[in-house]
Amino acid sequence: MDRVTALHHFTHHHKLALANCNDPEYKTECRICKLQILGPAYFCPERTCLYILHESCLWLPQKIQVPFHLNHMLVSRLLPSLDPRQRCYAYTLCLDSGEFAYSCEHCDFILHAICANSLKRSLKCEFHLNNLYYFGRNHKSLFDPLYINFYCDVCHRSCEREPFYRCLECDIYFHLKCVFIPNIVKSKYHIHPLILKDSFIEDDSVKHYCDFCEEERIPNDDIYYCEECTSQTTAHIECVLAEVENNIEIGKNNHEERLQK
Repeated sequence: MDRVTALHHFTHHHKLALANCNDPEYKTECRICKLQILGPAYFCPERTCLYILHESCLWLPQKIQVPFHLNHMLVSRLLPSLDPRQRCYAYTLCLDSGEFAYSCEHCDFILHAICANSLKRSLKCEFHLNNLYYFGRNHKSLFDPLYINFYCDVCHRSCEREPFYRCLECDIYFHLKCVFIPNIVKSKYHIHPLILKDSFIEDDSVKHYCDFCEEERIPNDDIYYCEECTSQTTAHIECVLAEVENNIEIGKNNHEERLQK
């Protein structure tokens, strides 16, 4: 499909034009997710305007739903200029007026764009009562300048430089290796074993998808993939483990084994 070369977006009053950012030394920051842009982007061609978005952020859905807030939909919007600084429900990040966020129209509930994506899927495991949510490498890039640090509830070491799982209800964190995600699993929906990998980019597409839930995935997040399929099957960790037989018991045994070491 051909890309749209120019369009309007509700976050900005000028028309945006398609461009490509290729210089990693030039720190171009997306106005929605606050991460560096490398690749396709839409920018404002007005001479004095520096507004720019990832192409993928421009196409974020207007409404989403997260598992722990099922009664209401979350709607994308710019936070009103008169509102005081607000805090993302999922993380310690403060959101200023005029910033992009997902919010509930009925509750005082706000999520940063990256956090909203993390909360779409939950991981269930035996060693912790509540659902866990994955926070990937994009969170590290986003929060490094804020000098925020968290410690794993199992090994008590810093989660600063690694993706992690978080329990929102208990406000605690776990390294992936401390939750002990299996390195190899066999899903009843795929003929070959699936292997855990720290990231996977199939091609130069703007969007990458999970082959299980068919929703978009972040390419530098940890995933399961099949190295035997020519179609390069990839899937979210949570989507795969939800369909693995005896997954809860596997997680319990692996976790207990790690704690005994």
